[in-house]
Amino acid sequence: MLVSGVRRKVSLTTDHVGAIAKLLGFAEHGIQILMAMHKFTSLGDPAPNTPKWFAAVQVIQLAEDPYWLHKATKEVARHWRNKSKLRQPSLAGRAD
Repeated sequence: MLVSGVRRKVSLTTDHVGAIAKLLGFAEHGIQILMAMHKFTSLGDPAPNTPKWFAAVQVIQLAEDPYWLHKATKEVARHWRNKSKLRQPSLAGRAD
């Protein structure tokens, strides 16, 4: 596929997660969170322990979709907020 005279890959693998994350504005672990929440899906129906492939055109479309980026950002933030709550000790049983 040619875009502005530059050849672009049609599909990307999990080896490209850093580039995908950078394009979408997330850290690499954010992509894994989005995949676990089914907000970012790979091509086909791969087994959990196999490499994943992503359509480059879909990644570019998502990067240009402010509505999807808003929802994805909220999902990643919710994930970390819930994880932080689990780590904090309960204040209920404390005697001051």
